[in-house]
Parts: sequence; C-alpha cells; structure tokens
Amino acid sequence: MPKRIVLLFLSVVLFFLPVRLSGVDSQEILNKLSMNGWESGMLNDREVEAFRDKSNFDNLMGIIDDRGIDWRIRIRGIKLLGKIGTPVAATNLVRMFNDTFFTHECPSIKSYVADALGNYRGDTMVVLALIDGLRDREILVREESARSLGRIGSPAAVPYLVEALRDRSFAVRINAIRSLALIGDFRAYPHLKQVMDDRQEDPVIRDAASAALDTLMSKRNSGVH
Repeated sequence: MPKRIVLLFLSVVLFFLPVRLSGVDSQEILNKLSMNGWESGMLNDREVEAFRDKSNFDNLMGIIDDRGIDWRIRIRGIKLLGKIGTPVAATNLVRMFNDTFFTHECPSIKSYVADALGNYRGDTMVVLALIDGLRDREILVREESARSLGRIGSPAAVPYLVEALRDRSFAVRINAIRSLALIGDFRAYPHLKQVMDDRQEDPVIRDAASAALDTLMSKRNSGVH
C-alpha cells in the first residue's frame, strides 16, 4: 500500500478516536484560557472530552483553585468545568459553591459556579446547593441559582422557588417564575396566580406569571409532568 494512502488512513482513524490528551499541562491550559475567543476554541466536544482525563482535570482544578490567577481566567475554567459532565466535576463545583473562602475575593464567581451547576441534572447534591443559593446575600447568586434550578427541572426545588417569588430582586423573581414554568409542577399554580393578580406587582413580572400559568395548564392538559 502506498505510503500516502497509509498516512491518510491513519489520519482518518485518529480523527474519530476519542480525544484523551493526557499530556496537557497547567501552563498550556492557562494559555488557552487566557486567549481571546477562548470559548469557541476551547468548549468544543472533543476538547471538553480531553478534560475527563484525570491528569488534565487535576491541572484544570489547580488553575481554578489558585487565588493568584486572574479571576476572569478562573471563571473561564469554571465555565469549562460546567461542560465536563462527570460526577467528580459536579462534586468540585458544589465544593466551590459552598466554600465562602473560595468566593469572598470576587462574589460574582459564585454566580458563575451556580450557572455551571445548572448543567448537572439528576444530582441531589447539586439541587440542594442551588436551593441554598436562593437565600444567598448576593443577588447574582440568587438569580443564577433560580435559573439553574429551572434548567435542572427538579420538583424538589418548587417550594423554594415559590419562596423566591417574594424576593426583593426583580431578576430573582422573574427567574423563579420562569423556572417554575420549566419544572411544570402544578403546586406552583396558586402562587403564580397570586403574583399575576397582584396589581401592585411590576407588569413584566405579572406577564411572566401569566405565561408560566399558561405553560403549567398546557403541561397538565397534555399529561406532561
């Protein structure tokens, strides 16, 4: 077989093999996270798969946990961590979310962790952390916690999202409404109706509650829970 054909065959085979870049060191990861346009170059399926390798994952965690590294780069690492999809990634995100020392220098970091946690469905530990986040003192954390609970879709979050309907923040209230609609649990119906009927409430909030009620009724009539 001609050499050129052999090389072509090997290149095709290697392209379709799962990516396991066991040799990606911390500096290489740091360089990639520091690049402009890093998301389009980093968060594709093949490169995310590479970070399921323990060595690469440990190097990524080392960057995220290093308080000497620019917080914007650490946030990019957290976003990447949210895409990895493994139990160990979820465990580390919950650990960061619950660690006040991890986020005290830049409170917005915790909101990015909350957003990343929204990718982990079916994990009770994640749901409990986000429920706790609904009572955080930072508005951004409460807002992202409410949004992520809707993406996860756990009925266990319903009573706590109902409580968030009375939050002082517009953003938290509207995200709680939208998440209750996504979850589709009819226990939320009377609470959403109360918001819709409240003439003192912001018109945008009332319209969101009305749309959520329509969604709940639609899901109930179609048998979707």
